[in-house]
Amino acid sequence: MLDVYSINKSEPVLWKNGLGKTRLLFSGYTRQSDSVRVSLAYFNKSVEFSRFPGIRRISILLTTSDIKLDFLDGESVQLKYLRPYQYQGDRALYGNVKSGEPNILNIMSASDAVSAQVIGIDGCYKIGPGKYICITLNEIEITCDGRCKAVSAGNVLSVESNTDIQIRSTEGSKKSRMIVVTL
Repeated sequence: MLDVYSINKSEPVLWKNGLGKTRLLFSGYTRQSDSVRVSLAYFNKSVEFSRFPGIRRISILLTTSDIKLDFLDGESVQLKYLRPYQYQGDRALYGNVKSGEPNILNIMSASDAVSAQVIGIDGCYKIGPGKYICITLNEIEITCDGRCKAVSAGNVLSVESNTDIQIRSTEGSKKSRMIVVTL
């Protein structure tokens, strides 16, 4: 199964505190029936993040903004561009923006089996078999269950297959990148 849709498919929703917006990209289940939520967060000032007890979060900075996650337990983490950072959702924290307007991809699930990675595609790359949510950062071509499809940057792919999934860079010598969330 391969479903492709634009990141802009869902409308941004204003946060309860009014200081940011979230765009829901995926809400569903892992192969083990654990719930998963993948969303984009947009904000341009320091904000308090909502707490989600029992949920594990992975955050990936999609812009080159300067943002630090300051946890009320004393830990402080500088988010790095396209580097996943994992933490418990019940921790109180503030996202302190130093410069820019951060866009952060958030993955939330109670399951430890859910993971996220940013992959570089130089030629051909294989994933699978399995269930994935992917966000394209460059143009790619994907082959799933014998079906080949060109996909532009800024799209979400919902992929599930019992066989390997092939992903190819289509921008000449430029290495393509994609975020892969393993469900």
